[in-house]
Amino acid sequence: MVSFLLLTSGVRIARTPAVAGRLLTVGALLAALQASFFASVTLTSVSLAMMITIGSVPVFVGLANSFRSRRLPSGSTVATLVAAVLGLLLLTWSPVGVTDSVRFAGGVGCALLAGSGSRP
Repeated sequence: MVSFLLLTSGVRIARTPAVAGRLLTVGALLAALQASFFASVTLTSVSLAMMITIGSVPVFVGLANSFRSRRLPSGSTVATLVAAVLGLLLLTWSPVGVTDSVRFAGGVGCALLAGSGSRP
């Protein structure tokens, strides 16, 4: 869709090495995001992978915001992040049908990796 709009609107994109590098980096990161999400689905379930991926995004955004601003998060932000992590732990504590804990841990790790690359 974006390609169609660019081709039909006459908008020119700068063709510099910096732009090409950014496009390749974004493409590689999006491919890693998709691969880790679908690996999580394979190792756990669709519902669990989706819940962990979506539920972890606010936590990663809060941490990234603190890192980029070079300030410690406020008390309310810390309380919110702790509540989010505890909520995710409670929701994934005892999934039905999981017999292999290593496989489950790998699926949770892949879902967290996918969540860390998402943007709200």
